[in-house]
Amino acid sequence: MSRCLALFLSLGIASSAAAQGPARFQAYAEPMPVPDFTLQAPGGDEVRARDLLGKIWVAQFFYPGCNLCIRNMPSMEKLHETYRNKSDVRLVSLDLHGSSLKTLEEFAEYKKADPEKWLFLTGPKERVHDLARFGFLNMVFPNKYPEPGNAVTHTTHLVLVDHQGQMLGYVDGVEPDAADALKAEIDRLRLRRRLEQPIPVRGDALPYFN
Repeated sequence: MSRCLALFLSLGIASSAAAQGPARFQAYAEPMPVPDFTLQAPGGDEVRARDLLGKIWVAQFFYPGCNLCIRNMPSMEKLHETYRNKSDVRLVSLDLHGSSLKTLEEFAEYKKADPEKWLFLTGPKERVHDLARFGFLNMVFPNKYPEPGNAVTHTTHLVLVDHQGQMLGYVDGVEPDAADALKAEIDRLRLRRRLEQPIPVRGDALPYFN
């Protein structure tokens, strides 16, 4: 299946899920690797996709002042509070409008975002649009006649990525319980990872096992 076909199918599934009411995690037919990217965070630091390996993270496409983004931002904020003290979970908001680092910094401060927990990344618009469309399979296109708050049309999907850098699926972030649906999947990933980790056994503990 081509990525473009998968994109249109995913959009159809999202519309169907929204019509049914409660938010549901929409798993991809098979995990897909996150495409390589290099973007900038407030302060000017470069962040690459590989920098997030080892973390479970949620990707959001947005831009400050976006009318549509207001609808899924509460889901990100709820996840931010839920996992504030969990070092293995990150949130990543990728800017679709080529916003300046200063603008992103002010937006992050407005949201009281912990910079170690919630990353805001920006770069050239065309590059981020291609990343959203062809990498994360999200519909994105600039409006021909942009207005304040409506410069870019895009989906409101929140994409879940595991600690190996594999995209597993998404939730439509505008649903009131979208954060809860993602939390269930994140907690499942965190538990599975803990169970897969070997239990350290010291030599002086061997008699107990025997």
